[in-house]
Amino acid sequence: MNRDEQLRQRAYRIWEAEGRPDGMEAEHWARAERELASEETGVNPANAAPASRVRRKVPAAEPAAGIVADGAAKKAAPTARKPAAPRKKKV
Repeated sequence: MNRDEQLRQRAYRIWEAEGRPDGMEAEHWARAERELASEETGVNPANAAPASRVRRKVPAAEPAAGIVADGAAKKAAPTARKPAAPRKKKV
């Protein structure tokens, strides 16, 4: 049996063992890969460093209008308010 078939069968068994949840294909496949790799290398996956989760790329957000990312404009714009004028006492 080739490696792809082993991965497919392992991921399927993981999916079944977790109650057949939807949307977990990537996690099950990655877990199957880690388990097979650990069997091949003899490294216990519980002792191995955790694998990073599958993440989708999100485009970087642009700074809001008036905000300069490098901080150059922060020096030019005053940030402190003027102190309030003292109140007059009523007589």
